[in-house]
Amino acid sequence: MKSTIIPIVEEDYYEDLTEIKTIDTKLGKIGVAICYDVIFSDYINSLSRKGLDILLMPSWDWKGITEFHSVDLRFRAIENGINIIKSTANGIVLSFDYKGRYLSYYKQYECKDFFVISNVNKKGIKTLYLYIGICFNYFYMAALVIVIGIGLYIKHKEKGKNENIEGDNLFYN
Repeated sequence: MKSTIIPIVEEDYYEDLTEIKTIDTKLGKIGVAICYDVIFSDYINSLSRKGLDILLMPSWDWKGITEFHSVDLRFRAIENGINIIKSTANGIVLSFDYKGRYLSYYKQYECKDFFVISNVNKKGIKTLYLYIGICFNYFYMAALVIVIGIGLYIKHKEKGKNENIEGDNLFYN
């Protein structure tokens, strides 16, 4: 079950996730996001609102997309104050703490044999994003509109001053 199914590619193999679940363990509250789910910040945020500490992320990344998804993961870790452990089908294993710092990054295709041990914090932290989530985007958009409006107002005001100076013929006597 996945929160977001990739059309055509995964429809025959997966079902839509109907309930968001986390598991309480001695290590903290653990949740799972599969592959493409990391793109959707609202899903990760909903896990975090349940008190998530560690996110496990199995994925079927290929070499070209792994770096892209890793950047997304770092953002999700920082936004939600969670620790993330990811393993991919092509042999990449990585982990981040809630500050977005790499704790481990191993590539199987660069090593013959490898075994990964990574120290991950047991507990996540509470962040502002956890409570207001996607509203940050609306704040950014509103701030952009305000800054553009102020810029246009100042430009219009200065244009009016320049027209008055030309109309007075101060330099032509």
